[in-house]
Amino acid sequence: MENSFNYIEFANDIKTQARRLVPYELRSERDFIVNKMEEQVIKLAKGFESENFKSDLDDEKYVFACQVIAEWTFHKSIDLLNSHIPPEYYDEILDNIGYVIYEILKKYVNDEISRDDILGEVEINVKFEYQRVIEDYERRGIIDEVEKIYALSQSNLDKFAESEIEKDNSNFYSLDKNESKYLKDKVLISYAGNLSYKYMLKAAKVLKQSNCNEVDRRIVVGALRNTLESLISKIEGYEEFEFNTMQIERLITVAAEIIFHRVVILHKLNMLEMTETECALEYLATVIFDIEKVYIKDNDKLKDTFEYTKGFSNNNFKKYFKDYVDDGTITREQYNGLLGKTYLEYLMPTIKKLMYPKKSDKIKDILSWVLFALLIIANIVVHIIK
Repeated sequence: MENSFNYIEFANDIKTQARRLVPYELRSERDFIVNKMEEQVIKLAKGFESENFKSDLDDEKYVFACQVIAEWTFHKSIDLLNSHIPPEYYDEILDNIGYVIYEILKKYVNDEISRDDILGEVEINVKFEYQRVIEDYERRGIIDEVEKIYALSQSNLDKFAESEIEKDNSNFYSLDKNESKYLKDKVLISYAGNLSYKYMLKAAKVLKQSNCNEVDRRIVVGALRNTLESLISKIEGYEEFEFNTMQIERLITVAAEIIFHRVVILHKLNMLEMTETECALEYLATVIFDIEKVYIKDNDKLKDTFEYTKGFSNNNFKKYFKDYVDDGTITREQYNGLLGKTYLEYLMPTIKKLMYPKKSDKIKDILSWVLFALLIIANIVVHIIK
């Protein structure tokens, strides 16, 4: 089928443009990313040349198809580089995604799907195929559950959209008011989800370093995931004011540390799989959100609220279980363990890993030892009371 479009020249041009868009932290991988874009464009173009399309493959359709597959290859290459998928599987994943896109673009060229609908169709199917492959790798033992969750949390497309919004507010707000709010909310919720998955991965590594077996790691990280998802749903449904990325980061960071500590203790006390505990963790997410949203309105107070949020939420968490002691659902030893010896035994190994991730190691060490001293005093008080 004759046309004037030079796909080799197009592939070279888009490689040059894409090099400037590769995130700085992946600058050493620029060649990999742009070469994969070129590879998928050429595969698509050669495939199109052998197809018997119902309608003519004009230059406009050709260019559009090559742009679509190049852009998705760009974003998914970055997602893979940011994941913990072994590099030897990158080509397989990108080829699977490329094939899915190719088949949809064939329908576009044959006028079976409109240009207005094609992008949404591609996005849905790319995400489905990516998830299918990643879940298959977990089943085959190539990655574990946490690595699967982390890989599925990657979305350079959402990050790219967010950066474009921040870079050019005039373009963003030129959208219809409802459309712009929807897009901004979508980006922020995606950002919250990505932060949560990063903390889940970090928590899994801490547990592994503490010689926690794989079954226990899955249980603890699963409970952490469910509770953080509950928190994110509260963020998504809140309409009194709009969160920004700094506030989202603050909220997820505080919540992840507090929730992780609680979940570890509950598991050690054989309480984590109780229905009552699931409700208690939901309550804990609500308490953290209710406290933090008040202070988030006043950014000047953010630095002063971490210890208050942690102390208040932990005290309310323990109070939540008091009725369960009275009716015999949990034992007195389990109840005391919520802030007793188990707290000391399991909390300290995680402090340096999860607390204040942006501070220097020296500051983290000082803060850890200060908290350790406070916990010892709390432990002594608990034993005196008993």
